[in-house]
Amino acid sequence: MGYLILRGASRLDAFSVYPFPAWLLCYALG
Repeated sequence: MGYLILRGASRLDAFSVYPFPAWLLCYALG
């Protein structure tokens, strides 16, 4: 699960738009 979150965070990190809410959303979806 951590890997998925990390992967999502890295993906959103590239966008640099919503870093915190990004991983939070991923966690909620997962």
